[in-house]
Amino acid sequence: DVFAPLLSHKMGNSSGGFEGRMPNEEDLPFLQVLNDKRCLDWRNSPDPETGKSLSAEDERRMKREQGCLPVHISSNVFLSDARSAQKIGRLKHLGIAFVLNVAGKAVEPPNLDEYHNQGIEYKMFDASKETRVLDSYLAEAREYIAMAREQQRNVLVYCKNGYDLSGLFVASEKMLLEGRKVLETVAECRRLRGNDFLKIGVYQENLIGLARKTGLLGMESERFMTLPKQEQASFAFDPVKARSVLTGETFGRPSSMGTTRSHSSAGSQGSMNSDITNSFSSSVKSMFNSMGSSMGSLKILPAKKAKITNEEDKIYVVVLRDPLCLNWRNRPDPETGEALTLDEQDKISKDQKNLPVHMCESVYIGSTRAINRVGRLKHLGITHVLNLAGPDAVPSSMASLTEAGIVYKMIATEKDQHTALEKHLAEVRAFIARAREGDGSCVLYCKTGSDISALFVAAEKMLCEGTHLLATVAQCRRLRGNAFLQNESFQEQLLVLARQHNLLDRCAEHFLNILPGDKIGHAEDMPLLVQ
Repeated sequence: DVFAPLLSHKMGNSSGGFEGRMPNEEDLPFLQVLNDKRCLDWRNSPDPETGKSLSAEDERRMKREQGCLPVHISSNVFLSDARSAQKIGRLKHLGIAFVLNVAGKAVEPPNLDEYHNQGIEYKMFDASKETRVLDSYLAEAREYIAMAREQQRNVLVYCKNGYDLSGLFVASEKMLLEGRKVLETVAECRRLRGNDFLKIGVYQENLIGLARKTGLLGMESERFMTLPKQEQASFAFDPVKARSVLTGETFGRPSSMGTTRSHSSAGSQGSMNSDITNSFSSSVKSMFNSMGSSMGSLKILPAKKAKITNEEDKIYVVVLRDPLCLNWRNRPDPETGEALTLDEQDKISKDQKNLPVHMCESVYIGSTRAINRVGRLKHLGITHVLNLAGPDAVPSSMASLTEAGIVYKMIATEKDQHTALEKHLAEVRAFIARAREGDGSCVLYCKTGSDISALFVAAEKMLCEGTHLLATVAQCRRLRGNAFLQNESFQEQLLVLARQHNLLDRCAEHFLNILPGDKIGHAEDMPLLVQ
């Protein structure tokens, strides 16, 4: 049974819910590549036709195509979410005559009679409650796709969001039909559907297991890593790192999450944890020691643009820049201490996009587009608008803002990217204070709502609430999404501000999303990472 060494999961943990035996160690590099969005990010890959890097216009065009569902994935196979499966006119236009719902009655279309009237075949099974998904349903799905192919018709495979469960089936079909290696298959699928394609750990393990069984695993996971070759020995193939990616386990979880055991516990388990801990500690130390040079997305800016000279600060930089450490999807619900379910993640993700988003007392974050929704600003009680991106982000709704009595101010920070906080924080905080004094609220915005505005929102939240640096950014990413504060210069400026106000987290290790075995609840149980 190909999945016996891989799967022992409890569904409901969106990061894969790894609960049991470790996967085959040879599979871990492949699982890590699938989980780390840097590795298979379609924006970092050259155009397959020209071999050139994608231009900004190319990226915009491809993002539009990725969201124009259904998306053609392979041969006669299309992929979509549940909503797009109801657009019968578009299905007919694309030549889709077969529809496969892999998520059961929860996403069954209300217009099934219309399917029949238009000559569209419909098939449904519910694979959403399975962990060994491909063992149970792949043969049935491929038989249905083959039947459509024999009739020279296209087939649509869909689930609720068109990324994960349906993504597993279309990736399996593409891999087997085209004979592609597993990482190449997923890379191409993410290019077609976006980087959220197949992000659930349990489904990734299903696909890796199928690839191993069919000889399509490949032997070159290293070339998909974004780190330099000299770093891959300690990072890419670290089983502890790979396990943490699957589990979503983090330091400092509430004690209600489970019993904490010391790494010095007797027995073989304790010995194994000790060995892994030592290996992990060496790996992280190596990471810190190389921080002065390029490390892919973990590089530090040149000294003339950065103020990070303290060795103790480097761990904060690692946590801020690694896409896993403060990933809101991997962190438990702050109220219940439980892992987020898929439905909870979907709701949070929708709230993050419904700009402006409330971040702290009387402060919202928004984008240029959101500022043009004056009706929503009034509904939220926003009385002050602060443009932090300069003339390029002036909203088209200026007249409407004035009519609504909303105070507008612009601070041009575009020429002060590396000194923005130092030069403009006092002015920004004074503007926010005026909004509070009048019992109003203020929205800070830039073009995207996650860049320069994120820096000042995080700074205000940290100073206003007295929360520590990493805790502040973790909360902000939960509210606004993982794209919040990804600019490296802004991260360093916020770190410097936190140190000035004594707001650096005492145990930054709590936020490292790497854990050898058991959950750790106390700092004294942890390995010393920086000496």
